[in-house]
Amino acid sequence: MPNHRFQFTVDHMIGRNEVELVVTYSVTPFIAATYWQPAEGGEVEIQSIKHKGQPVTLTDGEEEAILAMAEARAADDVAEEAASYADWKYQEHRDRLLMAQFERDHP
Repeated sequence: MPNHRFQFTVDHMIGRNEVELVVTYSVTPFIAATYWQPAEGGEVEIQSIKHKGQPVTLTDGEEEAILAMAEARAADDVAEEAASYADWKYQEHRDRLLMAQFERDHP
């Protein structure tokens, strides 16, 4: 079951400076339980937290807060990715149909 990887930014105070952190996280797709298989997936995991491309060390509480942000947005990010993929597939199909029609009309 492939993981989906996403990024978001969050403003964070380091000392007296407010910085923008880039958070990369992954989501394992949720698979509902069936008669013969228990539910699985749906895990959200922080892959990295960086400022200007460099890893940032945070307290456990800060990391938990960022994980909660990732968990809160995970379903929307997965749904948006699925919608983008569906749009792409539709456009590819439409382009093939138009090309086939053009080739029929202009031998």
